[in-house]
Amino acid sequence: MSLLIAEEILNNELQLLESEHPGNFKMSEVKTSLLKSIYEIAKGEEIRTIVDNNYMTYDEVISNVHMKIGGELLAISMLIPFLISGNNDILNFKDALFKIGMSLQLLDDIVDLEEDIESNTQNAFLSYLLDNSISIQDITDYNNRNKDIQTHYHNLIYSAVQIGLDGFKDFEKNGLEIGYKDGEKLMEFMFINRKMQDEWKIYKKMKKEKGDIQ
Repeated sequence: MSLLIAEEILNNELQLLESEHPGNFKMSEVKTSLLKSIYEIAKGEEIRTIVDNNYMTYDEVISNVHMKIGGELLAISMLIPFLISGNNDILNFKDALFKIGMSLQLLDDIVDLEEDIESNTQNAFLSYLLDNSISIQDITDYNNRNKDIQTHYHNLIYSAVQIGLDGFKDFEKNGLEIGYKDGEKLMEFMFINRKMQDEWKIYKKMKKEKGDIQ
């Protein structure tokens, strides 16, 4: 029932768009593209449940889950503007948003590790640790985290922020008045809003250690 309601809402919105932009696009093509993206997002969410202790590798989580529920979820906002206008420059903004979505989803997995383990959910940070030969027993010993886990934790936080900042760089490169510096301020705000001040301090410390002066 909810799916039928959602499709009806989508049809109504597309009909309104078609009336506002007559001749600019075919509603059937837009609907097909939009539903395809929505399906990919839903598919990424559906396969997150771990079955029979079958953990994905880190790369599998990124390609099968994060690219859908992270990257595509943000990038879909550029789909209709592109299809209406036919302006290829919009695809550059779509790619930038995709990177930011990937960054935010990876950060979610990093801070939601315990919650995802308890709910039996695929998690990129968990897979990253398993790929690096950290046992599930060591990972779930939350009160006595070993040094290797802490090192991976710090490195992945830095990598996740850099992915997002690459997206903001792409905005600036393609003519928007927002770039790396603004992106860093926005990401700091998001960290603080999610009560991730300690994780932001880790990023700043890693940035200094790597000599990143941007």
